[in-house]
Amino acid sequence: MSIVEAMSAGLIPVVTDEGGQTEFVQKKYQYHSIEQAVDIISSALNEPYSERVSISNSVQRFSSLVYKNNFKKIVNQLLQKNKRKTIFKVYWIWIIFVLSWFVI
Repeated sequence: MSIVEAMSAGLIPVVTDEGGQTEFVQKKYQYHSIEQAVDIISSALNEPYSERVSISNSVQRFSSLVYKNNFKKIVNQLLQKNKRKTIFKVYWIWIIFVLSWFVI
């Protein structure tokens, strides 16, 4: 998550081309070798401000507001399907949701 936090602040991430960060860091900022990393860092230093704004906007899907809204949608969908059977499930999902705020 620290990479996403840096991106939301407008920093340009330069990351290895392996692992989870490849899902949200643009390919042009991923490296496979130290030599590639040097080249990518050099070019990233010359990126315009608009690129930093674009990077910051690209990770808004990870915001706490989006998380809350998506969670509410899931709960509402469960409630609409079958109210009697889902009340118990929703209760436990709600507990998980509340506890997740202590982690975030």
